[in-house]
Amino acid sequence: MPILSAPWPRGQVVLTRYHRQGELRGVRPSTVVEDGDDYTLLWLAAGTPVRFPRHLDGRPVRDVPLAERFGVPWHTADDTWTGTSVLVLVRPRRWHTVQWFFAPPAPFATGT
Repeated sequence: MPILSAPWPRGQVVLTRYHRQGELRGVRPSTVVEDGDDYTLLWLAAGTPVRFPRHLDGRPVRDVPLAERFGVPWHTADDTWTGTSVLVLVRPRRWHTVQWFFAPPAPFATGT
């Protein structure tokens, strides 16, 4: 069932929600770059407020050893998208996305 009958306009902010086993695990607000029948392109800028999964004791996912990650419920917490901005390609009825990560330009190094 489609969420909207018409494409999202360029510049519209949409929420991408991530679920695991019926639990909300994250929310990322992204800006629509392009939306059509075959794909949607979204821009997630560095510094964007997001919600990320947290262990019951508050640890981020990557700080929890694999043996502990899947045995307890998680919750989400306010956070900020750090590092690089991301262009995300979403295709209908697909279980994956393609993501391009963009870092700010670095100064040219000549090696001298």
